[in-house]
Amino acid sequence: VQTKENTFKKMKKILIVNDDGIDAPGLHAIAKELHQQGRFDVRVCAPDREQSGVSHAITVHSALYAEPSILPGLESIIAVRVTGTPADCVRIALRTDVLSGFAPDLIVSGINRGNNAGLNVVYSGTIGGATESVVFGRAGMALSLCHPSSYPSANDNWPYDIAAREAVPIIDEYLLKLEQGKICSATVFNVNFPNVTDASQILGIKCTKQGKSRWVEYFQEDKQKQSGNRRCFQLTGHITMEDQGLEYDSFAIHNNWRS
Repeated sequence: VQTKENTFKKMKKILIVNDDGIDAPGLHAIAKELHQQGRFDVRVCAPDREQSGVSHAITVHSALYAEPSILPGLESIIAVRVTGTPADCVRIALRTDVLSGFAPDLIVSGINRGNNAGLNVVYSGTIGGATESVVFGRAGMALSLCHPSSYPSANDNWPYDIAAREAVPIIDEYLLKLEQGKICSATVFNVNFPNVTDASQILGIKCTKQGKSRWVEYFQEDKQKQSGNRRCFQLTGHITMEDQGLEYDSFAIHNNWRS
């Protein structure tokens, strides 16, 4: 993958959504990195709160509210927060005037806190935001940063800045292929980045299959929050690696490859 600076016929328009919420550091990192490139027109339309695990859900039985939002340090980027899911955010951005008719060349969803590989893809709101692009005949790309090996820990490292820099040449290549007609516009890439402390630790990029690695989940009951017959359960779990070989997404990411 090579950077394609100054090769586009015009400035490319990118809409950023996510499922971690508009205040999430992963979204800020990719917005900042793309904005400072100087060749992208970046807008943001993202949920007002955490929406992980909502998949491709949309809001049907209640109203959606949207309001302007200021991203700290990125005040020049037009941003809107929405009381809905990632897919809702794409729909609001493209079907209303909240972004003044902004027509993106690419919809980027992320950068997510945690990888979206293996069976996690089915549940991912990050993936849902990216795949909603296909409904509108537009290109989509999901970006996710793998959990650190110490996860969950108070000292977990989330190097979103490294992932954002690593994402730029992939986005460049994708947009160039779209412009050249070598990729169908209604195509979604699911991109995952390894969790490393230095970009030099990343071995390269692999085009992978979706594997079967997943979270092994179970519920913990919180009896202190029980009220009469109303019991309280909290979902928790851990990652299990069920794939072997660099042709699978989870295995590649955990072995320091971009997938």
